[in-house]
Amino acid sequence: MFFLLKYGVLCEPSEQVETELDLVAKFVRETEIHGDPVHYGRALAMQGETCHRLGRFESAIRSHMKLKEVYDVDKHSALVVASYASDRCAQNFGCTANCYMRLGQVDKALEIADHIEYIIMPKMDPKNVHNSAVMVFPIIWILKDNGM
Repeated sequence: MFFLLKYGVLCEPSEQVETELDLVAKFVRETEIHGDPVHYGRALAMQGETCHRLGRFESAIRSHMKLKEVYDVDKHSALVVASYASDRCAQNFGCTANCYMRLGQVDKALEIADHIEYIIMPKMDPKNVHNSAVMVFPIIWILKDNGM
């Protein structure tokens, strides 16, 4: 449903933003109730991505802070990939770095870029090209824009 809504299939454009935010909030609530960090983390990543895309950068960062409390790359990454084909939880770090850049908080964005490069990426399956591309692409722009 998230993808259908994201591409304008489920409702009128005038209703899309609030409908999308509501659907994601419900997914976050339900997965939190069930307590599985794989699905709860994915829901929080979805919320972060949605808020980022809608320009609600502070909200996206708040979702990411909750995600960091439940997501452990060593314990959860392979399980997230098994359920969703890609580690959207890990990918949310790049999305969050982009939010910090848009808010002018370059140091925080670069800190996340380092975390992705040195902590998260070495733990990802190199054969999952989609996952790697989604992880690396946001930080390439951040590093480039900062002369690195």
